[in-house]
Amino acid sequence: MRSRNTTTTATGTGQWRLGFWSSKARKRAAEDKLDQIRESTRNSLVTVEDDTGNLKFLPAGKINALTNALDVETVMSYDRTANPDLVRFVCTEAQKIFLSLVLQQGVTASHMVSIMKDCLRHGVNDRWLPVECSRNPRTARCNCPQTAHATGWEVIKVVYHLQDIQWWLLSPVFSSEEFVYNIPSRCVLPFLKLDSKGKHGHFSIVHKATLHPDHLKMGQLRGKFTNDETERGIQVALKELKNVDDSPDYNVEKAWEHEVSCLARISTLCHPNLIRPLAGIKKGAKHYIMFEWADGGSLRDIWIREGQNPKSLDGARIISFLEQFCGLTGALLAMHNPNGRIPGPTDGNESVSTVAAGASRGSSISILRPRPAQDPQSLQVPELRLPGEHSSEEGSFMSEDPDVHWRHGDLKPDNILVFKTATDSGSWLGTLKIADLGLAKQHVFSTSNRIQPTGQRYTTSQYEAPEAMPSFREPRSRKYDIWSMGCIILEFVILLLYGGSGLNVFYGEHRNEGNTTDTLYFTVTDRGRGLAEVSNIADHWIRSILQDCECTREGRSVFRDLVLLVKDKLLVVDYTRRIGADDLAEELAAILKEARHSAMEAPCYLFGRKDRADVKTPGTSGGRVVRTRRSRSQFLGDDLPRIHTPQTPTNQV
Repeated sequence: MRSRNTTTTATGTGQWRLGFWSSKARKRAAEDKLDQIRESTRNSLVTVEDDTGNLKFLPAGKINALTNALDVETVMSYDRTANPDLVRFVCTEAQKIFLSLVLQQGVTASHMVSIMKDCLRHGVNDRWLPVECSRNPRTARCNCPQTAHATGWEVIKVVYHLQDIQWWLLSPVFSSEEFVYNIPSRCVLPFLKLDSKGKHGHFSIVHKATLHPDHLKMGQLRGKFTNDETERGIQVALKELKNVDDSPDYNVEKAWEHEVSCLARISTLCHPNLIRPLAGIKKGAKHYIMFEWADGGSLRDIWIREGQNPKSLDGARIISFLEQFCGLTGALLAMHNPNGRIPGPTDGNESVSTVAAGASRGSSISILRPRPAQDPQSLQVPELRLPGEHSSEEGSFMSEDPDVHWRHGDLKPDNILVFKTATDSGSWLGTLKIADLGLAKQHVFSTSNRIQPTGQRYTTSQYEAPEAMPSFREPRSRKYDIWSMGCIILEFVILLLYGGSGLNVFYGEHRNEGNTTDTLYFTVTDRGRGLAEVSNIADHWIRSILQDCECTREGRSVFRDLVLLVKDKLLVVDYTRRIGADDLAEELAAILKEARHSAMEAPCYLFGRKDRADVKTPGTSGGRVVRTRRSRSQFLGDDLPRIHTPQTPTNQV
């Protein structure tokens, strides 16, 4: 009996010893794996390159990689075989809580198992984040999960450390499913680089930023980049709205909400010549809007890079100009008539639809019809109106029916951005897109109710239509944008024919006599009755260009057709006689068709002679030019920079 009992005891002792060493090895393996995950997680943190240099975030893709089921199971097997439900919970519902604990040096595998079991038991997952704990363990209560003050958490005050570390894992992922992101002030925006100085405007600062590729889930935008470019990050423009102290009627919160509301709805048009907004971001007290980055700057930058002297006329450049302006007109047409029918064909072969939808040099152009606007509530975008605002007020961004019609209201070369892609590598202009789709209304709101003219103008008076006069009482129509397009087309023609120096002469003719209702393109004749006429300067230049050798030669001329279009149908003071975007699209489509036909046979329609070196710029209009104390570069205000030597491209949105 004793011998048998001894044998049994010995066998039991051996099994106990085997279990002891097996348990010890399992615990050691769990601790080792936890240390490996901790080191990998710390090495995966990204530091944002800005002036502070101390903002960190963990890329979204790393979160999945660091919480794979095999590694989590090893850590969760610290005291016994891991519960499959616990492993599944960590890997699918509590990844960020798990990694927040991993990043705390004092948390052991034993603590980890205890805390994660507690989370599973009480349903505490990543949706609870962020937690903010101000609890005095003896007396006070806090808004974080009460289970966070259980024994396992309290041993090393995990919840207090979690409040700081959690922000590294809460950077948002931007997707096409959402547009508005309201995030806490301590949340880190997932940028690899951020130009903290940016380009300052009166109402906003535009920062160039490099977004981590894990944090953008928009296939249409990502498809523009090669794999190498995507790995290096995605260039975006981050527009930060500013508080404006000198505008008591301006409220940055309402301005942001209004612009986000406009952009969310207009973006559903999905037109290739409208800039694509990516997200509206409210981060604590700061307000941002993120856009795709215009790597070619603005149309103004293109003009600056052209230099002072006129280039030799080139058929491909002229056709590129026509294609892009057909695309821009198509974008206006989509805004002006989002729920309506795009006009029919101009002839049996080519329709205005195909041209107005967007232009791509050397390829067929297909229509991209606007999709019906989505329900704003599905985008979580508030429907807002500013105090005293109604749809027929002159400051309204939207036209008479905001659910049907939109207008831009501030078209200018600086708000037409240039995008270069792999397919545009050989194109002079790339793809032009209309930007600044939302804030123009706020600009008008800040100044429209002022009776006396002021020295500070927030809208671009250079390209305003006569309807902008304070005495003009009727609602602004969509044809307001058509006047602005006429101004831009005329200036582009001047640039092509006479170079940057010619454009400077044109700008320098503006008579600045302190009357802010006069612009380069129209003059007020009776302020009380709201009467105006095309300015002597614009009229003189139009007539002079029509006498240019390119317009007087025998046969049709693309420049004559364009200038006559501007003269007779765009720069028309009576807006009821001004054509709409649909008619403009048809006119440009016809000109483009003739230009393409001419390019294939003989370039007589495009130009008569290439060399423009000895062609004189039209002389002054004969009007009195008043020199002010401002330098010539500010002769028309900040909105009209003098064309000079190339600069670093700007990116305004």
